[in-house]
Amino acid sequence: LRNRGIELQLKIVPVKTKQFSWTIDGNFTYNKNTVLSLPNGTDTVNFGSTTLKIGMPANTFYLVKYAGVDPATGNPLYYTKDGKGTTQVYDPGDRVFFGTADAPYYGGITNTFNYKGIELEVFWIYSFGNEIYNNDRLNVENPAYLVSGLSKDLLREWRNPGDITNIPSANSDYQLGNTNYFLENGGFWRLRNIRLSYDIPKSFLGKSTINSLRVFVQGQNLYTYTKYRGYDPE
Repeated sequence: LRNRGIELQLKIVPVKTKQFSWTIDGNFTYNKNTVLSLPNGTDTVNFGSTTLKIGMPANTFYLVKYAGVDPATGNPLYYTKDGKGTTQVYDPGDRVFFGTADAPYYGGITNTFNYKGIELEVFWIYSFGNEIYNNDRLNVENPAYLVSGLSKDLLREWRNPGDITNIPSANSDYQLGNTNYFLENGGFWRLRNIRLSYDIPKSFLGKSTINSLRVFVQGQNLYTYTKYRGYDPE
């Protein structure tokens, strides 16, 4: 496995006066990995929804492309391997390569504000360029899965001829788990940490042996923006 990429770090001070300062620290990483060889002279090794293939990134998704639902029958439709036609018969031979599970782009940004001993630090992290197979949806959107409740998305399942939906009939041959139907954008922005602190002036410490004292309040993982529908894209 070969990894190549770049890592950039930048520090900016947009404002700096005697009483107030604002500092921005940011970093950006791009990493591209490529499978160079596999054991026993093989070209490809499959692991369920992902694969290792020489010349491609590790953990590349390898699935049949979902084409929706036949309005007349309620059966799921799948694209053929060439992408030019569709079929109601699932065939693992129609699998194609999608994106990778490993994010090639990631980094973080910290904004720090200081004013008369008061400091506000806001730290964001980000990651994008990868996909996630949402196994939670695989369970709750499967009418035959009896261990837990079902997703409200199943209210849109096909019921009558002419229905236009992407949820097949509950009576159909359910093969969505082997397609890209549950494959989602894994990118996210996350407010990793925010901290408000205050440095007690030395004049308030008097003759104590304490050289410095800081009080603070902080929160972690307060907000996440993502298109991923699962619990946590990270």
